[in-house]
Amino acid sequence: MKDKKLFKGALFCSISLILLISTINRYEINQLITITSLVSFMIYYFLFYFSLKAFRINKFLGLILFLSTFLLVPNLFNNDNGQLFPITYTLFISYFLLTLGQMMFKKWKKRTEL
Repeated sequence: MKDKKLFKGALFCSISLILLISTINRYEINQLITITSLVSFMIYYFLFYFSLKAFRINKFLGLILFLSTFLLVPNLFNNDNGQLFPITYTLFISYFLLTLGQMMFKKWKKRTEL
């Protein structure tokens, strides 16, 4: 049941962000239905899903991941020319490594019966 809320929340956030980008750029409907828009939608969907999942576990971490997703939008920060992309990727990779480490610790703790 909790995953349905995450899926719906991520879907809502990614649709809202795509509509915000299209409003800023004054896109027409034909420009929104392209392969690049669909790829962008899927990337934003997965990033929002993982940020909402992190928000459920740790509020601060989820908020940082959620806000870092907006650094990927090149139209919001025109002067930076892609310099903010590594920040988002580094934060999400750190989150994935953190969850991987927690899973490995739980398995190790189960095996050694601590």
